[in-house]
Amino acid sequence: MKQHTDLTQGSVVKHLVALTVPMIAGVAAIMAYNLTDTYFISKLENGTEKLAAMGFTFPVVMVVGAIAMGIGMGASSCISRAIGKGDQHRVRRLATDGLVLALILVAVLGGTGLLTMGPLFRLLGAKPELLPLIRKYMTLWYSAVAVVVIPMVGNNMIRATGNTFVPSLIMILGAVLNVILDPLLIFGCGPIQGMGIFGAVLATVLSRLVSGSVSIWVLARHCGLLELARPRWQELVDSWKEMLCVAIPAAGTHMLMPLSRALMIQMVAGCGNPAVAAVAAGARVERFLYIVCIAMGSCLIPLVGQNWGAGRLDRVRHIRNVSAVFDILYGVLSFLLALALATPVARIFSSDPLVIERIVWYLQAILLGSALHHVGVHTGFMFNAINRPGAAALFNALRMPTIQISFAWIGLKIGGLWGLFLGLGIAPLLTGTIALIWFELILRHAERGPSCHRKIDRLPSQL
Repeated sequence: MKQHTDLTQGSVVKHLVALTVPMIAGVAAIMAYNLTDTYFISKLENGTEKLAAMGFTFPVVMVVGAIAMGIGMGASSCISRAIGKGDQHRVRRLATDGLVLALILVAVLGGTGLLTMGPLFRLLGAKPELLPLIRKYMTLWYSAVAVVVIPMVGNNMIRATGNTFVPSLIMILGAVLNVILDPLLIFGCGPIQGMGIFGAVLATVLSRLVSGSVSIWVLARHCGLLELARPRWQELVDSWKEMLCVAIPAAGTHMLMPLSRALMIQMVAGCGNPAVAAVAAGARVERFLYIVCIAMGSCLIPLVGQNWGAGRLDRVRHIRNVSAVFDILYGVLSFLLALALATPVARIFSSDPLVIERIVWYLQAILLGSALHHVGVHTGFMFNAINRPGAAALFNALRMPTIQISFAWIGLKIGGLWGLFLGLGIAPLLTGTIALIWFELILRHAERGPSCHRKIDRLPSQL
């Protein structure tokens, strides 16, 4: 049985389309998880209180999700490069050791979470009356955190082989099961007694358990990526070091996103509740528009990683060029749509003229720089794919909490809320340009010769 798709041969455009299209459905399915839980819990008696309790769990869920994504990206980067080099033993060793690493980390996270629930959520500002609800939700969530993390890590490993169709099906399977189980377990049906907020987390755990089991089965039987032979200790340590070299900066990068969003909301809050409401609505439209590019970003790691591992720097450059052209065209189209449709879209979310006006401001300003925003985000993925996690982490630290927030603050001081939004829209024009130049310098350095290429592969912190 074929273990992977060879992405070092054939049309780059065809590979990118074939990888991205299935992922669009998968990304949409992941977004459906939180929306489903939020919708059904809001229908409970005292739904607002229960939603507030869930709200306090989001920071923890986001941190664990960031760690899982970091491990997944680290494993995907290492596995795809090993596939490109044709080292099948190393591929299996990395996949197996990556799952072991994930299980060890989630055991530590789950145990720590169970021991620190009270102090942690009080620190986050939870009122005493909400703590019993939070404990009910998080006790099971922490105890079963492995089934939350394993599907994320396993699906990244499958994608490293050049297969995005199966991971997307697994994500859709999990989302569909969650939609079915949520109302049954939250409200009850027939012999099943309604469990309220506990039913929501139980639905999540059961749906993830199924999707995680399928992911492991695919890794073992379809991809042949799991190695049952006991590894040498040094081999295990080497695998963990290689993956953590990418995973730790990648996890940190994922944590920067909510931090930057929180800083931005803090500035917007000073402009009044209509401004905050506008950002909340506008961000949902923005995320919907970005689904295609989010899906494409996760596909760049196996595509770039395999070609980098095989020494096909010409194809890596071509992938970068194709990605950048698509990003710019997609961003320009998004901006033109914002100019034409921002007002009718805003009216879907609010009937308040002030909120509508500010949603229009947000969409038109933010999407002004979306072309190079996508270039920057995708370059960050490509840095990780070529084993340059230091460059990825430094670039994303510059991109989000530094340049983006600085431009927003300057815009706020000069032009109020409109200036703040405009600053957020202009910042990607700078960060996207920096990304293009930075990646070009790395490519030129690698193209000086095979020895230089090997040096880059060993020293990911350079450049």
